[in-house]
Order: sequence, then structure tokens, then C-alpha cells
Amino acid sequence: MSAEELKDWLAPARTALCIIDAQVDFIGPQGAMAKLGVDVAPLSEPLARIGALLDQARASGVAVYFIGLAQSPDGGAPSWRQWMQRSGKDVDAANSLCVEGTAGASFYGVAPREGERVVWKRRYNAFHGTDLAEQLRAASIDTLAVCGFTTECCVDSTVRDAFHNDFSVFVASDACGAYASEVHRHSLGVFAESFAINLESDALVQAWSHHHA
Repeated sequence: MSAEELKDWLAPARTALCIIDAQVDFIGPQGAMAKLGVDVAPLSEPLARIGALLDQARASGVAVYFIGLAQSPDGGAPSWRQWMQRSGKDVDAANSLCVEGTAGASFYGVAPREGERVVWKRRYNAFHGTDLAEQLRAASIDTLAVCGFTTECCVDSTVRDAFHNDFSVFVASDACGAYASEVHRHSLGVFAESFAINLESDALVQAWSHHHA
């Protein structure tokens, strides 16, 4: 693909930057995952690249959508709890992740400005149970640039459903992250095989840099 093609495919008038689950409990050093002993340090570089993407999107007039998990205080989805139990995982710890209204659900490292869209979801997939697709279509957006956390879970679920909702999907491959690097790489391979075009964040920045809000 050429630079000129990317400028057209990712033109600000038709594109939204979707930032998925950049939240304290997932990626912050004081968040729930870190307290469970998960090494969140590998997510700091993708987060920095999200910041650069966000700066360029704002400068170029690309619509920005912050997407976050907001679990019910009553606990996660029944199917999710059952899966956790049957997998031998800590259901109580999982149910404490990004609970609606708690500090852990707050955005981390990047945050929406006034007027930028925020979509709260109850599941991995940003389209499930939300009006995200309707919001995008009302804004004449047909293309998504997706980044965030984690690559194999909420990013993956959202990318697949975006594709099935007939959006063109680009994944900022170095602005996504997973707790295990091999899982991240595998997921990117699956995206490229069937659902999306993977681009490094610099290519997205370059495509948008020719436009000014």
C-alpha cells in the first residue's frame, strides 16, 4: 500500500481512533492486575504510542472514541463468571476489575477531552450492548484505527465485530499490548489473516499529518 492510499483510506472525515481499555486496573502500576502480580511494565511503550496517536488525531480532526470496561458492582456477566470458575481462576479478583464508578475504571495515561466520545461496555467487545456502531455511522465514519489493551482480548473482540459491522479496520500494532508478547504477536497475525490491516503507529501519524483540524 502506498502513502497516498493510506491518506485516502484513513482520511480524518471518515476515520475514528478507538482507544480500548487504557484503564488503571489493566495497565496502571497500582491497578488490580498489577496487584495480582501481573507485570504491566510491557504495556508502557504501547501506551506512549497511543499518546502520540491521540495527539495527531486531535491535531488532524480525527474523531476520538475512548472505550472502557465498566463492570456492574453486582459482578461480571454470568457466562464470564462461569468460565472463570470452571477454569480455576479467581472469580472475586476478576469481578473487582474496572467496576463502574471506581478509581480502577478510570482512564490511565490518556484521557478524553470535552466533546470526545466515551463508550462504556460490559463485555470485551466494544459493540456488544452499546450504541457504538450507531454513533459511528451517524458521524459518517466507516473506518476505525484501533489501539489499546489487551490485544488478544478486548482489542481482538472489538476488531472482529467492527469487521462484521462492515467497518474498515486498521490496527495500530505497536500501540496495542498484551501481558505476554507471544500472545500479542499471535493476535496480530490473526488480524492480518482475516480482519484488519496492521500498521505501526508512525504510519497512522504520517497519514494524518497532512491534515489539520
